[in-house]
Amino acid sequence: MNLGPASISIGQLLIALKRLMPIRNRGTTISGSVQQYGKTFQLVATVQRGRLMDTVMATSDQGDDPSPITGAVPELAYRIHFALAGRRMEAGSWELLREFTEARAAFQRYLDGGVVEDRESAVHHTWDAYGMDPTYRRLFGLLYGLGTSFFAVGEYPTALHLLHTALEVSPRTPQALVQIARCHYALHEDDQARQVLQQALARPPAHSTARYLSGLLYGTAGQHEQAIQELLKVERRPRSLRSSAWVTIAGLSLQRDDVNGHKRALAHVARCDFDADPYSRACWLSVARDTDGATDALRDAFGKRTVPLDYALRDPDLENVRLACGVEGLHALAT
Repeated sequence: MNLGPASISIGQLLIALKRLMPIRNRGTTISGSVQQYGKTFQLVATVQRGRLMDTVMATSDQGDDPSPITGAVPELAYRIHFALAGRRMEAGSWELLREFTEARAAFQRYLDGGVVEDRESAVHHTWDAYGMDPTYRRLFGLLYGLGTSFFAVGEYPTALHLLHTALEVSPRTPQALVQIARCHYALHEDDQARQVLQQALARPPAHSTARYLSGLLYGTAGQHEQAIQELLKVERRPRSLRSSAWVTIAGLSLQRDDVNGHKRALAHVARCDFDADPYSRACWLSVARDTDGATDALRDAFGKRTVPLDYALRDPDLENVRLACGVEGLHALAT
């Protein structure tokens, strides 16, 4: 059908949609038509699976603007997807599925390209989806990921709001509690950070990252014995986190002029443990007194938006980098 500057081939459209969707049953067929009444038109699709049949449609008023036509195509796709999923679809409506999918796509674009507008679009669609159904469990990952992204650039109020909302969707999830504690740590709110970590550690099995961050808090406060006791409780898996605990133990030993303790702790760490994490690599190189390598790794971490400057300014593992670069030097690395 030719609609001025836009045209639709319903057959090609439905073939394309079927290829995009996870339809493995050869007994599933999709047919459809385009119906037009003046400047109002409908895209109609019939989905048949065995004896079951669903009819879905997207309606739009064209007027002199072709954009409603192109907007009706994804609407039809969401409606077909929703009809095909049936009871497997956790979203209660195709509108919720659309908002969630748009939010997830925008957030992935932000992670890939770092364009702030993409992140703002993801936040907008996420809140729209949350408004439709605040119990939709798949929203947890989006809220947590977005909260983490705002934490990484130092926008703590927004990060905390998103992370606390994530906890409303999935209460007492340890990873969200840990990220909230990291926000408080960056804000120098250590008492609040400890309170949140206690919640994460209260549920067995204790969350390893919460245990590590608890040790980091003690180390930042100069309570080295308590810090080392906590860090030694970090589980052996994942190995990278256990290695981070040994790095912090080594750094605290160095601060106490315990050369042998520093050497023994670093012996537990391998370079490959931090290949995928430039910030942890910066901490290790700093404790190993390779300040040039640590500076390069920290610059890489800031560039990849993995941690905010305020966090790095407090981390005891980076003491040697702070002494070498100064606060102004770290600010320069982060910009």
